[in-house]
Amino acid sequence: MLRRHKFYKPKPRIRHTRSTDRTDRYITAQKREITGGMVRTIVGWIFFMSVFIWFIYFFLFSKNFQIKNIHITGNKNIPGNELRAIVDAELAKKQWAIIPNKNSLFVPVDDIAEQIRKQYIIDNITVRKKPPFGLSIELTEKLSRVVLRIKTPIQIIQTEEAIGDQEKTVASTTLAEVSHNNVTEKEEQQERVVEYTESLYYLDVNGIVVSQLPPATDVENLPVIEIIRANQSDVNPGDIILSREIVELIFSLYERLLVSNKSIVITYVSYDPGIPQELLFMTTEGWQTFLSTQIPLETQIQKLELALQEKIKDGRSNLQYIDLRVKDRVYFK
Repeated sequence: MLRRHKFYKPKPRIRHTRSTDRTDRYITAQKREITGGMVRTIVGWIFFMSVFIWFIYFFLFSKNFQIKNIHITGNKNIPGNELRAIVDAELAKKQWAIIPNKNSLFVPVDDIAEQIRKQYIIDNITVRKKPPFGLSIELTEKLSRVVLRIKTPIQIIQTEEAIGDQEKTVASTTLAEVSHNNVTEKEEQQERVVEYTESLYYLDVNGIVVSQLPPATDVENLPVIEIIRANQSDVNPGDIILSREIVELIFSLYERLLVSNKSIVITYVSYDPGIPQELLFMTTEGWQTFLSTQIPLETQIQKLELALQEKIKDGRSNLQYIDLRVKDRVYFK
């Protein structure tokens, strides 16, 4: 053990206090460092936000990522310009009221397919994005299942011959010259007979003409829609003759009567575009039925079946017509 002399005194420690000037300089340096850090942080955030906003604009709102090409295939009868109008209308909308549907990253392919299905009856449709900035629409149309018979009225005018040969003509002319003061004119008697020319066409389920059929085509086993068309202009493939709703209603009528237990067989359905609220169908028994497009079809068919069962019964052979156009009434003769 170390022994210290009794006269040993430890050396006092000298503490050096920081001068006021050095303290101020230290505080100033700290403040500068903190201020510099804050400025760098603010500048960094401004830079980051600017880059972020630029990226959002570039990828979402600029024209660089918008759909530029739309390719539609499979539309044999449906006009391509009408399909393009549906697509353009859907692309003109915005998601969440901000993001445009035209952006290739956010194209609503399901909504486009749904809108086309609402307008046209089709078997299948596929809408795909086609990188980098294209849109591909492939559809399969339903095959034509109905025959359109267009009847065009033609007036045939028959005139009675007042004089049958040339001698009588000369004699009457001479008589007229002699007694010119007592000339009486005889109006020609005219007999007007209305005849119809018929044209047959395949019609698809959207009411669009597919092709023309030969006049001698057997249409007995096909649904037939007959319309009387005063306009004698040509009917060409691609022309829209009937609305999709009317064609759907007529198909539903055929399908519903096929399962009816009253043995009602339709020969054809007649539709007048000038009276869009009415339909008429003729049966193989020779009687016809008037329908309303404003009343549910099932309601009218139930009324028809009830009338045949409860009122008409065995009188179908003498039946002329049944009128179902009044909601709560059935008229027949």
